[in-house]
Amino acid sequence: MFFIAIEHLGKIELAISNIIRSVSALFFVVVNSFALTAGSLVSNLIGAEEAKEIFPLCRKILNLGYVIGLPLVEITLWGHQCIIGFYTDSEQLVQLAFHLW
Repeated sequence: MFFIAIEHLGKIELAISNIIRSVSALFFVVVNSFALTAGSLVSNLIGAEEAKEIFPLCRKILNLGYVIGLPLVEITLWGHQCIIGFYTDSEQLVQLAFHLW
């Protein structure tokens, strides 16, 4: 529904929303992989009756997520023109996409 609403705003807005959605998909993949891994490992610990190890495991996974996620965010913020430039040659779209990001 969101993209249908954006489509009615105009072509430029739709292009910007598609670029932002594509770039944010990278972050979603990283976060989702950590979530699935955490779920599997916690289930294994519960099955092995090692419930006391769940919180230390979750802490390790969160720390690893920050170690990997924060540099990705920094790279994206510093190199936004190059990253958005992969999707379009229009300088106007690159600037608008960053300001709306």
